[in-house]
Amino acid sequence: MYANLRAHMHGELKAWIARGGALPDDKMLLEEAAAIDYAHDTRGAILLEPKPDIRLKLGRSPDTLDAYCIGFAAPIYLDVRGDEDRAAELAKREREYEADPYAFVEREATRAGFR
Repeated sequence: MYANLRAHMHGELKAWIARGGALPDDKMLLEEAAAIDYAHDTRGAILLEPKPDIRLKLGRSPDTLDAYCIGFAAPIYLDVRGDEDRAAELAKREREYEADPYAFVEREATRAGFR
């Protein structure tokens, strides 16, 4: 679904917001998010506009948005000691992610309604 990790992180941030996540009311953050264009590569995967192009548009680097996106580089699992069923499910998901991160992300995006 995504051409690279940068596109993946932005897609995960979008999915998180769609699930109810909220970002602060920050003018710079909104400008940075609105400045990014995307396209699809030859395989149909989402590819974001290069950062140098975004820097030219904004007159600065989109560092605020990047700081939020970096949190979505990989799944983060909670400590679920005492809940064996949930712990087993999370361990299974972690193994699936480690085996093929792009397949895992694509499946999760489909499950969330983004594919």
